Amino acid sequence: MIKVKFKTIGLLIMLTITSLAFLGCPQPGSDTGGGPEEPAATATPTPDINQRYVIYANDIVADKQPGSATWNVWSIGETLTVTGLTSGTFEGADANQLTTLAPAGWFGMGIEVAPHDDLSAYASGYLIFAIKTTYSHEIQVGFQSGTWNDDSDLSTIKEVWMTLVNGQYGYQNDGNWHIVFIPIGAFTSIGEMDLSDISNAFTLRGVTDVLIGQQISLDAIHWGVNSAATPTPTPETETPSPAVPDPFPGLFSETTINLDAGVNGGYNSWAQTYTGVTINTADSSEAADGMVSWSYSSTGTTQGGGVYAYFSDTGDDGAKTPKDVTSYNRLVFSIKSTVTLTYLEVKMEDHDTGVVVHLSDYTPTTVYTGWDTYSIPFSDFTGVDMTDITVPCGFWHPNGWNTGFAGTVYIDDVHFEYIDATPTPTPIPTPVTTDEVPLQVAGVGDAGSTSTSVKINWGAWGIGAPAGDLNNDGWDESLLRYEVVNSISSSDDPDTLTILEVSVNADGIPGFPVTVLNGTATEDTDYFVWVRAVNLNGNGDWSAMVTIHTASSSTPPGQPAGFVGWTADNSGEIFLACGPNQVDGSTIVYKLFYATTSSAGGITDPTTEAIEYIFGSTAGDGNGGAAFGFNLGGLTPNTDYTVWLYQYNVPGSLYSPASSITALSQS
Repeated sequence: MIKVKFKTIGLLIMLTITSLAFLGCPQPGSDTGGGPEEPAATATPTPDINQRYVIYANDIVADKQPGSATWNVWSIGETLTVTGLTSGTFEGADANQLTTLAPAGWFGMGIEVAPHDDLSAYASGYLIFAIKTTYSHEIQVGFQSGTWNDDSDLSTIKEVWMTLVNGQYGYQNDGNWHIVFIPIGAFTSIGEMDLSDISNAFTLRGVTDVLIGQQISLDAIHWGVNSAATPTPTPETETPSPAVPDPFPGLFSETTINLDAGVNGGYNSWAQTYTGVTINTADSSEAADGMVSWSYSSTGTTQGGGVYAYFSDTGDDGAKTPKDVTSYNRLVFSIKSTVTLTYLEVKMEDHDTGVVVHLSDYTPTTVYTGWDTYSIPFSDFTGVDMTDITVPCGFWHPNGWNTGFAGTVYIDDVHFEYIDATPTPTPIPTPVTTDEVPLQVAGVGDAGSTSTSVKINWGAWGIGAPAGDLNNDGWDESLLRYEVVNSISSSDDPDTLTILEVSVNADGIPGFPVTVLNGTATEDTDYFVWVRAVNLNGNGDWSAMVTIHTASSSTPPGQPAGFVGWTADNSGEIFLACGPNQVDGSTIVYKLFYATTSSAGGITDPTTEAIEYIFGSTAGDGNGGAAFGFNLGGLTPNTDYTVWLYQYNVPGSLYSPASSITALSQS
């Protein structure tokens, strides 16, 4: 695996990077033709069909690698932590797991390649990576070209961002590994990039309604070009659907939602009964997703054979139940074989009509560790009534009709998808200049409200770079401000409410968190909050209304999120850190307890049996009422300690569930 190192980048860099971001829905790639062309003076070299630029992987064969690849965490006191994984990886011996801290309401990282690489040969290829997460809010990925010389010279910096959407490009946030393939053309259709000067070959961030203490695992990160990079588009005849339907229908898949046998929309599988053909519906020897695949095999004495799925509410082969699948327009599957698949047939069938297409007529969209992934348009199954489907898929005769074969065919991750042939880019807010009115503020969220206070933070949208610069940092806070209003009625017009003006700090964003009501809020009450940005040219639009519910003094606080710890620099110390939670110095605070791990097994209640750390006025711990990071000292050197962190409701004397970590003290 390419060896990596980690470093952090300050907030201003994140803001300047954000100030150049664009975001949109993907556009399809275009066909560049298949055959050789006559040489021309301006011709671009054609890459090998299996070319790989490997950034972070163990087993992927690389045609090209960066000189070095550095994982940079964008940080103001850490927005992420990065932990190496040596088990449960997607491929190879290790992977990396990100944990969100997001003290400023965002998180981000990039993999910097040095020296900068010319990846223009991959313009018709893909950004490819494996991801495993249950993170339910927005994650954006992209890459960056160019260099900043200093904070005032960003002329060469260009970047693009794309939001990961369930069911699109292979992404799912279901807690399992998924391989994601995003065409480079989908990024460059969003914004201009210089592919000859790539500085960060992979970037990831969250800027909207950020969740703290969440895990995002990454592996097998590379750029790839294969024969599917320039497929011949097949015209889509289906009526465009406004969205991918829910649930996402897995016909045979452990990482998409399965249609179980005997349930509405269910299926059963069946093997062709030629002598010598065997079917295994849970083959654990090979899998493209999850742990098992379908397989069928033969010793070579048969006429062919195969496997198919059919819809049945009863599980009876003679009582197939037709299903309307017009909400989708593609059959997608992964296939691997020990025999040649030149003549393999793929079938869909309604009550009266069955149509076969040949696998050899299609180019796989991915080629990865022996598995080929195909996406076949429904329109190619000419004459099949998609409102009356009985057999959603079948795979037959690897060597052709009435011809035996010797070997095994594996099939996995079989599902339907809807892919819009002409998606429309969705604009998002981008930072403004002084001759523009600010755009709408995004990412407004609860920053740890209590029973008597309402606290909020938000993303940095709406920031402008004014012509004047009072402190010579590229921002003039006097020309930009934020306004906040709140109400206990969701039907109020925010323009009629009393405005709280929020000062902008030297980096062009407000200090976080912003307290709307401090000590005057009513407990156990819904408050409705709006935010907008304002500059000399006028008022931006109010943000979407956000509902914040204050805590009750009789309700235990939530479990602390984002609690981490590791060995510190000095003997007998452990470093501990936690992002902002529900804490408030007057009503909800942190309480921390610790014990040697060897004795922790005998502790049933750490609040009475372990040693309590008394938060004082140490810088960073905020008297137990804010995000903190500090060295816990006075410990026995080179000893494992277990540490429990609680949120504590002071008026109600109520503890939250504990977050606990184990760390080794410095020797």
